[in-house]
Amino acid sequence: MSTGGVCISCLVMLSVLNINFHFIKDIQEITELIHDGKLNRKRSRLETIYTILTLSRQGIRKTHIMYRANLSHQQLVKYLKVLTTKNLLAERDGLFITTDQGVAFIEKFQEIQTIMDENWQQASSSNLA
Repeated sequence: MSTGGVCISCLVMLSVLNINFHFIKDIQEITELIHDGKLNRKRSRLETIYTILTLSRQGIRKTHIMYRANLSHQQLVKYLKVLTTKNLLAERDGLFITTDQGVAFIEKFQEIQTIMDENWQQASSSNLA
């Protein structure tokens, strides 16, 4: 739902983030930043998986994944279990290493992200014209 080009969820997020605004133009610019993911604090599961797999390409310890991916221990354990079960990640000598299937996931994720970014840019520029 939106009001004058500004979505309600964005206004709620702005109030939660305690962002002060005075002009509708500022609200619309901030709304675009939120929808572009630049002010969004929450990652999707796929983005979290991508982060973990990317960090693990050369091999990394569990605690380093936790801190660098900004995950709680509980979240980390859940993700590591799923990723190792699905053969996207392997554990060897206390290090987690991205498997060939994990590397394929990273590559596909990057392709999709590129396509989405291009389409988003095209849609944004056509809305401005």
